[in-house]
Order: sequence, then structure tokens, then C-alpha cells
Amino acid sequence: VNGVIAVDPVWMSYILKALGPVRTPAWPEPITTHHVKNIVSRDVYMVKNTATSNVIQTAIANALSDAILHRHWPLRALATAMSRSANEGHLKIYSADPAEQVILGQLGVDGAVHLTDNPPLVTFNGLVSARTGYFAQRTIQTSTVKNADGTSTVTVTVTLTNTAPKGPPSVLLGHPGTGYPVGTFAATVSVYLPVGAKVISSSVDGQLGVQLTQQEFGHPVVDQIVEAHAGGTSVATIVYSIPS
Repeated sequence: VNGVIAVDPVWMSYILKALGPVRTPAWPEPITTHHVKNIVSRDVYMVKNTATSNVIQTAIANALSDAILHRHWPLRALATAMSRSANEGHLKIYSADPAEQVILGQLGVDGAVHLTDNPPLVTFNGLVSARTGYFAQRTIQTSTVKNADGTSTVTVTVTLTNTAPKGPPSVLLGHPGTGYPVGTFAATVSVYLPVGAKVISSSVDGQLGVQLTQQEFGHPVVDQIVEAHAGGTSVATIVYSIPS
């Protein structure tokens, strides 16, 4: 490929605010800036099979693409939408051309990972085939204690709260027999530690977790698996030390 453009439902809402609603026979009502996030993140998955969901998603994407390509462009409104999307991380672009990629980096849309030691970067990678990530509420708390020897002990607490209902079965909530109860959300939580950090303990819901530590971007990374059934909560705790 020559390049990749990645956008999300928030980007879609900003673009629709500039261009106005779009319509498609695959959806019963106009798709507006106020509703698009819920439609494409939740409603299109409230069907029984992935094939039906994919048809609806494709139709919505085509309707939006057609509006972008063929409608009159309100330049100020679209410039605001694109700028806001870039600043908030809702638009990412990759080019196979190194010179273009440098420019994209200067614009802040190249998707480069920028690690910070305090607070550390924490990412989630969903493990379920369902779309229950829509209902996942995540909080991250970091506390640091200075030790007498000059080192510091850092505790990172990641809390996952799953507000999903227990049914009915759908692409959104999952189906019986998939390895997870309907409504469950599970994910790998990765905590990117500072260079030189040493893991003291790692647990999930007070129990020993997967205890997997690897290297990425030159930093140690601790992985844990959190799993919360519908209406449930799971807490991952990672404690590590850093030199003075």
C-alpha cells in the first residue's frame, strides 16, 4: 500500500457537523453529528451476525465518503474538523513515502508512540470477539513513594468497569459458546515502564496474574489480562521500582 488513513467515530461526528447529515437505505434515519458515534460504535452491532453488521457499516462509510467527495466543502468548518481531529488523536495517517511521513509527523498525525515515565503509557487490547468494549469504562491511577535509598516505588492501578447488559446475544454483546458469557469484556492491559524499572509485583483482582514482561520501544512492558462480566469490575495492579 502507498499509505493508510485511520479515523474513528469522533472524527465522523466532526466531519458530519461540517457537511451535514448523510442518508443510506441501510439505516432507517439520517446519520447526524449527534448520533453517529452511538450508531457506528453500538447500534450497527445490535444484530445477530457479523455479515449483516458489515453490510450496514459499509453502507454508512460509503454514504459519508460520497458526501466528502461530492458535496460543497465549507472550508472553515472542515478545516476546524480536521484540525480538531488531529489534535485529539482521532485522525492518523501513514505514508510509504519517507518525506511525506516526516510532514505527517510534524502535523502530529503519524501515529508515532510517545512514551512518558510519569504517568506511564497504559494500553488496552480487546480479547473478545464481541464489541463490549463500547461499555468498558477504564480508570488509571498512579502513585509514587520515595524510598530511603533514593529509589521510588510506583503503583499503577487499572480499573475496568463493564456496564454492558447480560443480553440479548448479538454481535455487540457476544453469543453463547464463544468462551465468554454474553456481555463480557476482556482485554490485555499493557503498562510501559521507564527504562531501568524493575517489577515488584503484578496482580489482577488480588490474585497473581499472567506475569508477562516484555520489551517494546526500548522499554519494559508488563502485560496483564483483565476480564469483567456484564455489570462487573476487574482491577489490575502493577508495582515497580525505579532507580534514583
